[in-house]
Amino acid sequence: MTAHIAQSKSSLLRTLAHGSLVLATLLATSAALPLTLLPAQATAQARARKLALLIGIDHYGAKYQKGVPPTEQWSALDGTVNDVTALRAELEKRGFEVLVLTNDQATKPGILKAFRDHLIGQSEAGRGDVLFFHYSGHGQQIPDDNGKPDESDGYDEAIVPYDNKGVSNYSQHIRDDELGLLLAEASKKTDNLVVSLDSCHSGTATRGTTKKRGGKPMHAPAKVRGDGKDGASSMVQSGEAEGAGYVLLSAVRADQEANEDTDPATNATMGAYTYLLVQALRDAGPKTTYRDLMDRIGAQIVSRVGNQNPQIEGDADKRLFSGEWAASGKYFRVRAPQAGEVVVEAGSLHGLAVGSELAVSAPGQEGAGAVRMKVIKLELGLAWLAPVDAKADVTALAKGGQAVEVLSQVEDRGLKVAVAAHGDVVQPVLQGLGFVTVVTG
Repeated sequence: MTAHIAQSKSSLLRTLAHGSLVLATLLATSAALPLTLLPAQATAQARARKLALLIGIDHYGAKYQKGVPPTEQWSALDGTVNDVTALRAELEKRGFEVLVLTNDQATKPGILKAFRDHLIGQSEAGRGDVLFFHYSGHGQQIPDDNGKPDESDGYDEAIVPYDNKGVSNYSQHIRDDELGLLLAEASKKTDNLVVSLDSCHSGTATRGTTKKRGGKPMHAPAKVRGDGKDGASSMVQSGEAEGAGYVLLSAVRADQEANEDTDPATNATMGAYTYLLVQALRDAGPKTTYRDLMDRIGAQIVSRVGNQNPQIEGDADKRLFSGEWAASGKYFRVRAPQAGEVVVEAGSLHGLAVGSELAVSAPGQEGAGAVRMKVIKLELGLAWLAPVDAKADVTALAKGGQAVEVLSQVEDRGLKVAVAAHGDVVQPVLQGLGFVTVVTG
């Protein structure tokens, strides 16, 4: 028995010694090999980043741009810093790394550098990063005189940085051309790119008691220059956002003014569009698309500030900040043209508005060779279309076709009600609904 125990003990010691040698060999070998991550670790390391750059400029005027003549000064704004503060808080809840530039930080060199360094420089191709750029401040329509003309109306649209040189000296403005180059560079890294603009590109800067975010409108040029076709928001070429894979959210049409409003919860001044954008983001769920977001904003803004119609262009049916697509937009039937008129069987009841743009293709083509067309006349169930590019070839539509909306407009479709009796009681209730206009006479 004693001999057997001694033999077993000796065998155990030899096994342990051999195991130690094997372990030591493995450790030594692994030290010389590159580290291979497990799939879960590799996924974590390559997780997509969410990067946001927010610009807000209130400080315009003689107090800040001291070298600009008084007659050339931009009016001060009240709510843009509040805009980016509220937007930052909401985006950070969604996991964004947010960089904010306000007032004297938001010079032309500062904005361009931040876009390149924070958005383009920190994103990585193929990782699915999400990039978000927002601007709150003055905007202006200016002559397209900085090289080869590329605008159909002869004018560039521009945002007005802190170090601007006044309303007539555009040398420090950031033109749509410059912004477009940055967007093109960013879109090489990711197709999850969102641009949000709370400024206007025409209209007066200080009209009435409500402050506007924009400059004086330019008169139409004597001759159209260039072959470019402006989109309804005018900060990008028509169809550019859709083709490049990004989403453009704009507070107004090119011919409108962006209003400032008041947050009823805090009494703080904000841009009407940005205030509603923050509210919509707060309530958005995992299946919310950019189109859903703008539908909500548009439904409320017309009752809050009146003549302001937010725009969306590009990949509107992508889910918010995810890159995932929701169901594709609904196709409407296009009638065979008669007397040169192109009519789509959809109207205001389907959410279309004058200025909405649709991609119209031949039957069965579903977007192939689509002609981009704009709604020029509207009824409840019909809309009349005209090509955005007057030179577009529409012969493929001779037998009709199909159309899908690619640029949405929001119009005030509020219900008009005439009150014949008990107006002192009924009228306040109706007006409190937000979508009813009480008419008299």
